[in-house]
Amino acid sequence: MRLKRSILIVAICALAAFAVQRFLFYRPVNPVVLAPLPSMPTSETPSPPVRHEAPTKWLAAAADINEDFHSSSDYFDFVSKTAKKAFDGDGRAALYISKVLQTCMVVTKLYGQSNDPETAFNAEWAAQPHAPSWLIESARKDFHACHGFFNGDAFATLPDRPGGYNSSSYWVEQAYKDKDPIALALHAGSEIAKSAFIKSGGANTSAMESAQLDINEAAMSGDPAALFRVGSLISNGHGNDPIQGFAVSIAACDLGYDCSVNNGDNYGLFGACVASGTCPSGTTYSDVITQSVGPGGHAEAYARAQQIENALSRGDANALQPFVQLKR
Repeated sequence: MRLKRSILIVAICALAAFAVQRFLFYRPVNPVVLAPLPSMPTSETPSPPVRHEAPTKWLAAAADINEDFHSSSDYFDFVSKTAKKAFDGDGRAALYISKVLQTCMVVTKLYGQSNDPETAFNAEWAAQPHAPSWLIESARKDFHACHGFFNGDAFATLPDRPGGYNSSSYWVEQAYKDKDPIALALHAGSEIAKSAFIKSGGANTSAMESAQLDINEAAMSGDPAALFRVGSLISNGHGNDPIQGFAVSIAACDLGYDCSVNNGDNYGLFGACVASGTCPSGTTYSDVITQSVGPGGHAEAYARAQQIENALSRGDANALQPFVQLKR
């Protein structure tokens, strides 16, 4: 029984590594089965976008830490080098630490106390002959990347703190306090979810107002990743018009967010084919939009995306507001 439970936990952990951190609303309006799409007719193909660079200086630093994380094969080393930066107020660094801990604390709990963790890992997966190879390899990658946490303290250079620093939620909260745009979008999603379970009208209004403020700030940051998450919230039934949300996400793609199946953070968008590597070649978010609202809807969303990009380039919050307005 313990063996089966452990394997299930590892499987969930491996899948979670591909998901956006706690972003429960990160999926198309209607479930779609992705298949290769024919090219849109020339008459419906919009002209190339006018691309605007997000001017905020910290975006370059955010891109650097994103590269450091995705190129790392040693999460302990990554966290050790990033911890002080996150502690000192780098919200994006805090977010990536939370993502590492979400995986590595589970792996450590399963294997960290074993006299021979590698043997324990191999034995558990050997007992699952029907497990898909991609899942086993994903779990193996996480096992090796997290190995340093078994006996080491990645936060040894930080001041003592009751309970320590191995809590994923602690670092998510730090990222939100630091006003990281992605953390703002994540918090907005949590507030929206909370509002669905609040019976008090006043408390419900308060949660939605908090979510709207977070969304406004996340969108105006110009951070492509945060902008994409805002668009996903809007298009997933939390805005007045899903086309508005698709438009926001298209703008994020134009501004540099990787909207393809090659981006592991898009697991919740494209489904399990991202983790297994079985998505149709060349699949992008445009395919999801077209299959959800048709070529005409995609063309309309594309046109609105240009308005969003222009509003961001001007720093015009009033022009951006209609595109990111939540449904009340």
